[in-house]
Amino acid sequence: MAEQEHTDLERLQKRKRQEAALRKQMQYINSLSPEDREKIYAKKHRPAEHIEPKTFKEKWANYWYHYKWLTFGCVAAVLIGGFFVYDMVTKEKYDMSIMMITKDYYDSESVGAYIDKTAQYCPDTDENEEQNISFMAIQMDRENSEQADPNFYMAQFVKMTSSISEGMDAVYLMDQDNYDFLTQEEGDVKFVDLSQFSDNENVEGDKYYIKNDALLGDVDAGNDLFLVLRAPDDMPNIDKDDVKELYETSKEYLINLMNQTPVEK
Repeated sequence: MAEQEHTDLERLQKRKRQEAALRKQMQYINSLSPEDREKIYAKKHRPAEHIEPKTFKEKWANYWYHYKWLTFGCVAAVLIGGFFVYDMVTKEKYDMSIMMITKDYYDSESVGAYIDKTAQYCPDTDENEEQNISFMAIQMDRENSEQADPNFYMAQFVKMTSSISEGMDAVYLMDQDNYDFLTQEEGDVKFVDLSQFSDNENVEGDKYYIKNDALLGDVDAGNDLFLVLRAPDDMPNIDKDDVKELYETSKEYLINLMNQTPVEK
């Protein structure tokens, strides 16, 4: 109890000393002229002095302090923009595309190498002095779909149906099993009668069998694979310029291939 009274007494004495000091300050200020009071106020509230950097090191430190993150953002934007420009310039461009749909597995790179050899029959639509064909092979074995990896099978099925429904390809390399599926079960896909373009003995209606083709014969492997050309009135978005150009290029390629007439450069 005595200790608490001692503490309270100390607080009271401290407050009295503070009040006495404040009264002295007020008395001093009141005794000053208005000019002197203004000088004291200006001295206490003057703005911080701005020190201009002089050396390169000081200027760089000042810049980095204020604009570090802005600099990082600009550099990142330039790098990303440069990457996209480089990708656009260096990315290989294709004049047309072919999709292979078979129930048996084929190595995409191996077949693609054979397809590349037939690029001599493809028009150089982008006029870059290169004849390039985009190629994709998918495996669609519906008879054994229950034994297949469901994720793999679904991915293959989506690729095929996307190509058909979006008009991404006009030329297909396929077997009879998948031909029957597309023409009879999958919305009655239509293909062009190729006999009107060539008297090649390997042409039967809308099919050009590749087993005797000089460049593609080795791909067949006894499976009676054939090339088909989708009918233009069955191609989605055929009125769009890029789709129309793709179709005409694909058509000319297949006609040239059947008649063994490479494109003149």
